[in-house]
Amino acid sequence: MMDMDTDTYRFIARAFLEYYNYITTKKRYTEVRDLDKRELAFTYFMSHGMVRHLKINNFSKIIDYMKRDVINNLYMSAAIYRYPDADSMGSKYRLGTDFVIDIDVDHIDTPCKKEHDWWQCTKCGVKGKGMPPAKCPKCGGESFKTFKWICDKCLNVAKNEILTLFDSFFNKFAIDNRDIEIHFSGQRGYHVLVMSDEFRGLDQLGRSELVDYLLRTDTETSLKLLVRDLENNIDNMKYIRNKYRLRKDSVLKIIENKDDILQIVRKRPKRFAYLVNKILDFTEILINIHLDIPVSIDVHRLIRMKHSLHGKTGMVVYNIGVSKYELNKFDPFSDAIPSVFIAKPDVPIRILQDIPKIRILDKVYGPYSANMKDKVSYPAAVFLIAKGVAKIEKKGIIS
Repeated sequence: MMDMDTDTYRFIARAFLEYYNYITTKKRYTEVRDLDKRELAFTYFMSHGMVRHLKINNFSKIIDYMKRDVINNLYMSAAIYRYPDADSMGSKYRLGTDFVIDIDVDHIDTPCKKEHDWWQCTKCGVKGKGMPPAKCPKCGGESFKTFKWICDKCLNVAKNEILTLFDSFFNKFAIDNRDIEIHFSGQRGYHVLVMSDEFRGLDQLGRSELVDYLLRTDTETSLKLLVRDLENNIDNMKYIRNKYRLRKDSVLKIIENKDDILQIVRKRPKRFAYLVNKILDFTEILINIHLDIPVSIDVHRLIRMKHSLHGKTGMVVYNIGVSKYELNKFDPFSDAIPSVFIAKPDVPIRILQDIPKIRILDKVYGPYSANMKDKVSYPAAVFLIAKGVAKIEKKGIIS
């Protein structure tokens, strides 16, 4: 449930409803595989809690659930069931579960977080930029109020992690592209769904072992890149630190042992494991793909449905093609903006708190201070209102 005034609610609810009406009547969607065997779940703008244990036979039927209120988050089960609308998990009879990889910048300490994220200790009030620490540096408190934003830089980091999966996972396991879907989540990352019978049949132990494999494989791939960069860019430690997310003490160790590292790298030992261990001796790091492990292991997980709108951004859960070219070309701040919003007139808004800048399509908005007024594009207004940082300024804008 979102806390907003009447004009703001009417604006955002109408925007979401118009989007769903548009794509269902114009058939601007592709059906979810085995949709009639998946549990449907959603939340409304103005209602508490999640509605669950439903099923639909095709995506267009989602409109039937918007007569009382408008859906702001739409989910489906990664699992397929014999009875997806049964009211208890034990009676649904699971037939299999897509293997899901969730890459979310929430779990990655990207350098840009220092530019647009902040935290505040709820105990003593001390503030800081970036990701919150494990404990407050002033009082030792472990509870924080946080503000999280997104930008091109952090979403590119998440995209690059997905790109590593083509060689370390898709190709190595010879997975048919027809059994893979890659979705932009609508906010902070990407979801990969593997829907082949072999992967759907994995139990939790098998999924756990596959996750372990992916972490090890990506470590080796990343370390090969690190070795190459240490040879070619060892004097540019700022570049290496940012690219590989190294701790400050790791960087100091590399600088301190620069000559020894270069000597090891240039000898090109036949056993790569030897080289890796030597590099790790100096850097004390382990570079992993930042997947959300519980999402991959859970056989009953709910995930966002493709073509739905993310309730905190108004951006589309976008189905990207399964190729490096299509993924590299994908621009979330353009491609995931609903086309039905683009030609609409600008909207007057009031900013509710200090916020960083944001790019929507080809225009940058902000940074803004609290109580500033602006007239922004319709897609930008949807984004800022969905994020909870703006409201409609001019009463009566919605007739």
